[in-house]
Amino acid sequence: MHLKDFFPFSSFVIFLLISILSHAFPKYVCAIDFRYAACNSSVKCGRLENIQYPFWVNGIQPTYCGHPWFGLDCQNDEAFWYEKHFRVLDSENTTRTLKIARFKDPSTGRIVCPFFNIPKDFISIFRYTSDVTIIRVLHDCPLIKNLSSYEYHCNDQSHSYFVANETLAKKYISSCGYNLLLPVPRSAAEGLRNRSLGVGEALVKEYELKWTANETQCEKCRKSGGRCGYDLNLNTPSCFCRDKPHQQTCTSSTSMRLKDFFPSSSLVFSLFISILSLAFPKYVCGINFRYSACNSSVECGRLGKIQYPFWVNGSQPKYCGHPLFELHCLKDVATMWIELEPFHVISINNRTQTLKIARFDDPSTGNITCPYLNISKDSNTTFSYPSDVKMITVLHNCPQIKDLVSYEYPCKINNNNTHSYFVANESLAKRFISRCGYSALLPVLRSAAEGLMNCSLKVGEALSKGFEIRWTTDETQCEKCIESGVDVGMTGIPTRLLVFAVTNLTDKLVHHQMRTQTLKIARINDSSAGRIACTPLNLSKDSIDNFRYTSDVTMIRVLRDCPLINDLSSYEYPCSVGNNSQSHIYFVADESLAKKYVRSCGNNLLFSVSRKF
Repeated sequence: MHLKDFFPFSSFVIFLLISILSHAFPKYVCAIDFRYAACNSSVKCGRLENIQYPFWVNGIQPTYCGHPWFGLDCQNDEAFWYEKHFRVLDSENTTRTLKIARFKDPSTGRIVCPFFNIPKDFISIFRYTSDVTIIRVLHDCPLIKNLSSYEYHCNDQSHSYFVANETLAKKYISSCGYNLLLPVPRSAAEGLRNRSLGVGEALVKEYELKWTANETQCEKCRKSGGRCGYDLNLNTPSCFCRDKPHQQTCTSSTSMRLKDFFPSSSLVFSLFISILSLAFPKYVCGINFRYSACNSSVECGRLGKIQYPFWVNGSQPKYCGHPLFELHCLKDVATMWIELEPFHVISINNRTQTLKIARFDDPSTGNITCPYLNISKDSNTTFSYPSDVKMITVLHNCPQIKDLVSYEYPCKINNNNTHSYFVANESLAKRFISRCGYSALLPVLRSAAEGLMNCSLKVGEALSKGFEIRWTTDETQCEKCIESGVDVGMTGIPTRLLVFAVTNLTDKLVHHQMRTQTLKIARINDSSAGRIACTPLNLSKDSIDNFRYTSDVTMIRVLRDCPLINDLSSYEYPCSVGNNSQSHIYFVADESLAKKYVRSCGNNLLFSVSRKF
């Protein structure tokens, strides 16, 4: 499209307009700060229309568009809050009121049990209305007959009681592992006391909260032409303006006045206003908010400007990058999860598609986070290892083995006092693999593996050595996108990426239907073993944000690291777990039978199957 298409009547006007546009005018009209653009979009969540500050929608808006405590998750027609513990039924910005009810998991028909007291930060922002009271929750208790009417099932190992009578609760506090306070509607507490309501019925009752999130400052920001947001670094509200963020309001220079360009001629000014009122502004400044959000100069740690396929959690929406390339930033440190293991990201080279990473230190122990999953060089089509990376064998859940003492490293598994060994000598690892619960392959720098073998490096030192991995994404398409003058992101998961996402869960894509948004899948047969690949992950119906199971899918219990159990012989399936022939795995469709033997096995997980199974 050419500018003359807008002005066929006058070459003089074209010349005048081009002269004006070549100077300061574009930067005032079109140079919109990415935060202003991203937080200016109209967003809907469930039945809640036009989401405004202090709320923000996870996955659609960046974290900075709202207060950290007000993040919403959207699924179907529901809005969820507080890590999906609550459904949001209504919000009223005028009265600053939030109507909520605890979330009942449709797969179990139960609420998510609360295990923590309300944080102080929460109390400073929210307050309960007069129709809300507090009850006492007792966890990790023995069976207490006097509290039987208050019992609610939260786990299989102990009893939990939701006690509306504080005097009665205090009588048994010392008998339980720990306790906490829980807000409920007064009518629900009264129903618990007089036994007209069961615990489950009482807990799902809706109630209201009032919030305070510096609304006065936000109102001033809006009146000055800004958008309310939050500065996560300073932990304070911010005002996002067209040029940049300001502390409270947009300055007068931020609001561009057209007459500043034409102080000498009201005729030219009138002409220019008429021109701009037509299609020209849409042509020049029709910037989509996603373009602005993903076109931002975002930095993470010491990595400099972050580009696709990477994206920064809390600073950019998910669609600005590939789902597997999420970065987390804390001061000067950038972290990333790869194969369900956390890593420090030391450097990124987009030109060579190379990532330098180092294992993550657990601040509570000072040790490297122990890996538990079996990783091989061919297990991930997105990441690959260069020649200076070598695989070592990790043996978990072992007895004390004197021949491996130089390879030992403290890893806590299921609170058991067992031993773990990081063995760089493959023949030595194979010698003892059958004596351990399970094993995993672990990538380390080749020089680090050599240091382990010649005892010049301890296990912790070897694991902390940084190494490089390469990634592969659709860079050709990305490059074409950038060359065309737009920015790269993901509006959804294309078919080729869906195949990858599903195969990562040891499934394969049989059929996909875009209209009904349905995937039909079947598990992969391991060609080398002639049987399905056994999943190492504990997956429930809510484990994956982007997928949900249909009504013809149910969950069965998988018991791993078990002794031989005759009662479960019909449920046994041969899975390779550390090549340990002494360990048995059972896929049990009878939940009551599975629970009978849960404690006899090393661990257990939930597994999705067709109900016909």
